[in-house]
Amino acid sequence: MSTEAACIESSCITEACAEEHPEKQQENSNLNFKFPGEPLFRVSRKLEGLLGQLNQGGILLFIFFLFMALFPSFLAPYAPNERFTHYEEPSWDHFLGTNDIGNDILSELVYGSRISMTVGFAAALIST
Repeated sequence: MSTEAACIESSCITEACAEEHPEKQQENSNLNFKFPGEPLFRVSRKLEGLLGQLNQGGILLFIFFLFMALFPSFLAPYAPNERFTHYEEPSWDHFLGTNDIGNDILSELVYGSRISMTVGFAAALIST
């Protein structure tokens, strides 16, 4: 096989082929490969660091909701069925106020997280 045929088959990757065919050398120089150490690489490293921090934040948020679902009595100030004044505004006693039947809204949210987590895990299990 001649060097010209080998050069065509290998797309002029070797230096010998590039020396024999300068027009192929110009085509290869237009590809502009990015190597580590160039600005694009540094930007991608910073982006990876940011994504890692966002992942950690998401994991912490998930752990908080899991803790809230497993141990609602630690976070809820009242029992979910305890009644107070109807439509009470947010205050130090009721951080989110009360609803139309007098239940503390924060306590309802905390105890309701059990159902939300159960539905979420069931949907993930079924889809898996």
